[in-house]
Amino acid sequence: QLKEKIAELEQQKEIIRQQEEFLRSIYDNVQEAIFVLDIEADGTFRYQGFNPAAVSLTGIANVVGKTPEQVFPPEIVPLLKQRYRECIESKAAISYEECLPFQGQDTWWLTTLNPLENDQGNIYRIIGTSLNISDRKAAETELDQEKNFLKALLDNLSDGIVACNEQGILTLFNRAT
Repeated sequence: QLKEKIAELEQQKEIIRQQEEFLRSIYDNVQEAIFVLDIEADGTFRYQGFNPAAVSLTGIANVVGKTPEQVFPPEIVPLLKQRYRECIESKAAISYEECLPFQGQDTWWLTTLNPLENDQGNIYRIIGTSLNISDRKAAETELDQEKNFLKALLDNLSDGIVACNEQGILTLFNRAT
């Protein structure tokens, strides 16, 4: 029976090793930034890791055991900690867009914070993912500028301009109209 139990434990150990290897490969190879943040009993936030994508995208390495104050510029720390507290208080995943300075330039991120709860119902860890959306934000800004330019142009023309869609519904007209 002892040999059977040892064999069973060895088999379970191998299954756990394979699962850990599988999860590690995802963590290491995904293109999205992933960070792990522990919450200590006194409320202190401590990073437990950035995946390789997070290191590459932010230029920040060696975060294990460090607080937000030790990792980020002081001007953004209060906002980061506020978001972490919101996640803890809601006990649910939260998502938001944020602009953060990395590697000498402001970058836009779509960040999701996922809280992990212990058996007592306390949040002890946050798993965060951040997708760099700087290109999308730049495109949105460019489209907004073009839209505002065209609106200003249309509204300042002395001739009336009218447009409608395929159903004949008016979709555009300027001040002169």
